[in-house]
Amino acid sequence: MHRKLGETRLKTGEKMEIYVVSAPDEEYESGVLSLLRHKGEIWQWHMKAAFRGETGRLESRFYLGIVDGRIISNVSTWECGPTGILAHVFTVEDQRRKGACKAIMTALIEDFLRRGGKILTLGIGYDSPPYHIYKSFGFRSMTEGSGSMRYDADSTFEEELFSGGNVRPRRLEWQDWSTLNVLFAVQDGNYLRSLSHSIFGPTSYEGHFLQDLKGRLDGSWQANLLESEKGCIVGYSTLIPDGRWRNQVWLLDLFLHPRFESHAISLLEAMDWPKEKVQCYVEANLSWKIYALTKLGFHKEATFLKQIRKGDEDVDVLVMEHPAP
Repeated sequence: MHRKLGETRLKTGEKMEIYVVSAPDEEYESGVLSLLRHKGEIWQWHMKAAFRGETGRLESRFYLGIVDGRIISNVSTWECGPTGILAHVFTVEDQRRKGACKAIMTALIEDFLRRGGKILTLGIGYDSPPYHIYKSFGFRSMTEGSGSMRYDADSTFEEELFSGGNVRPRRLEWQDWSTLNVLFAVQDGNYLRSLSHSIFGPTSYEGHFLQDLKGRLDGSWQANLLESEKGCIVGYSTLIPDGRWRNQVWLLDLFLHPRFESHAISLLEAMDWPKEKVQCYVEANLSWKIYALTKLGFHKEATFLKQIRKGDEDVDVLVMEHPAP
């Protein structure tokens, strides 16, 4: 499906039409995939699945700039409900610095807000030229000096989104992409959020989601979440073979929104525990996480003193072990 959003004049005076394509769309599929053919294998996997209609309730949108029938520029969003991820910003080399990207971004933000969008996240190099473009549209760094950014259309929305209620565990699915990114962007909660993906503190989880989902779908690892009655992801866990130990040890990561930490056991109980040893690395002051792991049969195996630096604080890290049966 596609529709025209409008048109504008580039700095050169050329007329550029702006379209939004919502995959699947047979007419624009080859043009979009050709324009973005430089994207890596994991990204190609998502885009091809989207154009085949295989991504469920995930909405994959491609905002295109078209000059004389030629696609010259793209900005994408991956959305579900009021949350989205901004991605794949690209303009062909001979059409750069003409204002195409800014024009598309303007149309995209207007369209996102018109459809009831509340939060957009993205990842980019800090202090790079694109970083300042996004900043001019109202995006801000999740933490000081970070290229992980967020755009909040409603300052009260996150508070409402994580406002409590009943939860249920389930497997990770395509439509969880943007909402999971919102969970990893929250300011509060444990600092060590995913050792598997080296995630410390608030950040964009965009590319890591695709790795997790692909691993879950092909059966090579597990990815579970806690969903609130509002449809918000409030907890997340992965169980991945640890390549540092020849995949003979599994690495468990567990992160919950602070308001839902008491539900950690429910999330852990949804795991199918492997027959090999499992380890989980835990900040030593996270009593809720230590308690939940202990209830599931984990015990402390080791302590790494002053293992990570959180601001000006040195944090000890416990290694919690679940032995092979």
